[in-house]
Amino acid sequence: MQENGTTLKDETHELLVYKIDYKRFDENDIHYLNLPSTRQELDKYLTINSPPTPSKGSNSLISSNGLTLSSKDSFYIGSLVCSTKLTQNVDLLGLLKWWSNPENLQFAVTL
Repeated sequence: MQENGTTLKDETHELLVYKIDYKRFDENDIHYLNLPSTRQELDKYLTINSPPTPSKGSNSLISSNGLTLSSKDSFYIGSLVCSTKLTQNVDLLGLLKWWSNPENLQFAVTL
């Protein structure tokens, strides 16, 4: 799900790959869930956070608790969402959820 409540767009998504250092990785530590997972999230992450200087011998921008972003590896997936309950259109989402914001109903209907 997107931050605005819509689903992923039907398109190709570039997913990032992290290398695991099993000596430092703790599978009970869930901080990895906050790491960027797509190229778009990485670009957004780097604009918000100043990119760290890679250590000598490393060209990775992000490293956390035994996970290191691979700067050379990524893979692509394509998505196609067919749903009677979810939408990719934020305006349609506003119309479908009119009961939670009835004051916005008139605006949603005029779109």
